[in-house]
Amino acid sequence: MTAAILNETLKLTKDNPGTGHVVDYIGVTPPLNQGTPVIEVTAEKAQDALLRFRGERVTVLNFASGVSPGGGVWFGITAQEEELCLCSGLFHSLEQQPQFYLDNQSDEAPPECYDRMIVSEGVPLVRNGNMELVTPMMPIQVITYMAPNQYRYRQDQREEVNSVFQRRCTHVTPLHASWTRQQVGQLNSREGTGT
Repeated sequence: MTAAILNETLKLTKDNPGTGHVVDYIGVTPPLNQGTPVIEVTAEKAQDALLRFRGERVTVLNFASGVSPGGGVWFGITAQEEELCLCSGLFHSLEQQPQFYLDNQSDEAPPECYDRMIVSEGVPLVRNGNMELVTPMMPIQVITYMAPNQYRYRQDQREEVNSVFQRRCTHVTPLHASWTRQQVGQLNSREGTGT
């Protein structure tokens, strides 16, 4: 059933998959104290949370597989990345970055994969959390950043895994903030106030 849903979603989004590019943070340490983000934890799927903000510019963080576009979506796995691929055009954007995945598969790659992310803009969200089609499609932004694969670490390396998560969160915050500033600037320009 998962393959059928994915194939239908890929057909629905092939003409308008959005755009994607790689952002490289290898060796970059952003300044600390990027502000105080507001974090909301809810008991809902990412796509349902996104749909609550229909009409707004919305970004979702996809903590993802570093070695396979869409993670295990073709094998019926339904974790967050796989569900986002089932419900949107995200898979198209990810598969357009083959070198990103090849680099992370190489013997030289660190166990947590490289500090690079795929930024996908205008990705059409076409399904809700129950896999029902939604109309009209909702454009979303997706930041795909590699979650460290805990199975590549020994039990005594837990602190290192936590450090990777913390470092990657400091990379995501300024990127999302720059999108928000850009959007506010565009709104102000349209209203005639300029920025």
